Amino acid sequence: MSNVRMAPKPLDYELLNENVKKVAYAVKRELYLRASELQKEGKKVVALCQAPFLLDDPNVGLLFPADVIARAKHYLSLNSGGLDW
Repeated sequence: MSNVRMAPKPLDYELLNENVKKVAYAVKRELYLRASELQKEGKKVVALCQAPFLLDDPNVGLLFPADVIARAKHYLSLNSGGLDW
């Protein structure tokens, strides 16, 4: 008997089981949603870095999540002159 291996057949999207297609879509959707969340959080961090006086406001915790505040403080501490955009 010969040990000849056959090349794998290319995968055709149209031949995939519908359940597999749904899973692929669900994963893409979850990744998209998480990426959107991270983008929003990043914008909040940038906002605080651009207006660091907001960090002195006692109500800043009502407007921004604690992790966003912490990251903005960290980034600002790396550059004592603030961030210049």
